[in-house]
Amino acid sequence: AATGHTEGEAVKENEVAATCTEDGSYDSVVYCTECGEELSRETVTVSATGHSYESDVTEPTCTTGGYTTHTCKVCGDSYIDSETEALGHSWDDGTVTTEATCTTDGVKTYTCTVCGETKTEAIAATGHSLMHVEAKEATCTEAGNMEYWYCETCGTYFGDAEGTMEISQADTVISATVHTSGEAVKENEAAATCTEAGSCDSVVYCTECGEELSRETVTIPATGHSYESVVTEPTCTESGYTTHTCTVCGDSYIDSENEATGHSWDEGVVTTEATETSDGVRTYTCTACGETRTEVIEATGSTETGESEVTESTATETSADSETESTATATSADTETTATENTSGTDTSLRTGDDSKWLLWTILLFLSSVGLISLEAYGKKKRSVG
Repeated sequence: AATGHTEGEAVKENEVAATCTEDGSYDSVVYCTECGEELSRETVTVSATGHSYESDVTEPTCTTGGYTTHTCKVCGDSYIDSETEALGHSWDDGTVTTEATCTTDGVKTYTCTVCGETKTEAIAATGHSLMHVEAKEATCTEAGNMEYWYCETCGTYFGDAEGTMEISQADTVISATVHTSGEAVKENEAAATCTEAGSCDSVVYCTECGEELSRETVTIPATGHSYESVVTEPTCTESGYTTHTCTVCGDSYIDSENEATGHSWDEGVVTTEATETSDGVRTYTCTACGETRTEVIEATGSTETGESEVTESTATETSADSETESTATATSADTETTATENTSGTDTSLRTGDDSKWLLWTILLFLSSVGLISLEAYGKKKRSVG
């Protein structure tokens, strides 16, 4: 007969946490401690927690007002109060941040001593301070120059005394009349690599004055790679391959790939013995790399005495729960039929003292009981194994 459920402690499931403004909930569930069946489930409401505000005071600045921000540390909800007006700037005496030049205004920058904000005001341009340079004839080895005026303040060149006709320094130079070409020399050399061409400038200078007379860029072809090969043998789990690496720049590529060799398992060792109720484990080791794998050894099962032996025998012979239940039901039905016939008087030999039929009746009742016990025992065993 069924033993009845045993209630366990209630557990929480499907929890939904309460927030500051909304209720939460969870299911309070009770399960049977024997079979795990759910016995009851009740939804419990958890009240909203309400806001938990923290206050942060923002002081007023020169340009913005102050205020207090109240923020919920749980959900982030916030509001502002206690607002105050901006303070206004407090400027220092100012610093010259851009000097005035001959032709452009300078800048003086003032900084607020409270917030660091700045403002600027212009400083008027100073005008040129011109120096006159006399004309000089060029020679064979030395350049000359035209007459010009030079501002000592800003370095600007002028072709007139009033400083209105601006020229470049190159405009003032009169090149030397004769040059003597020297041997070409290499400059700006960039070495060639395995994959990229190099270059250099071939330059010719005047041997008298040193002036550059010509410059030509020369291309140096790329050298190409110089590879060395390293063979990586295959393992149980990884493919083999050959790596070719350039000894100059380190460039590399892979070829000659072949498949992994696969594991070579030994005959295995029992690392966990099987018991009547628990599976065991047999461990196999790869003789090449030492990796392991496992197989399950099925539980041995239990053998009980007396009525339990009969129960196991009946369960084995029937091979399934459905056949065992059918046998037990059929046996019980036969027993009840025989008892009914004897009670109704159709088999009068029982009332006349026939011992053989009384013995048959007793055997049938015994087999019926054994069948019911066998069914119950087999069901408990499946639950325990499962």
